[in-house]
Amino acid sequence: MKRILVTTCAALVAGATSLAADSYFTIIDRQDHRGIMELGTVVSDHDGVVEIYESGKLIGKARVKAGTNRNVRVNAPPRRAAHATAVLRAGDKVLDEAPIRIARR
Repeated sequence: MKRILVTTCAALVAGATSLAADSYFTIIDRQDHRGIMELGTVVSDHDGVVEIYESGKLIGKARVKAGTNRNVRVNAPPRRAAHATAVLRAGDKVLDEAPIRIARR
């Protein structure tokens, strides 16, 4: 009986960690340092939000629906850094993160 309980708990934990396994960013092209960031396709298991961070500061966000979201665009102010981070969230849970390279022309 104890083995069944341990096995069941392990399966539940494995299932919980796989909830975010199907949420991801596709390849994010290098972004211009001004204006709108085009993130391409974002796949999310849940309704949520894509947040863009530069040097730890939130600079823009856009809502996404559960499923495949094509042509996700985030309005962001001009960026000074060469890198930013896209974070996909559902509530307080981080589903995925992706680096963004900023083109300096």
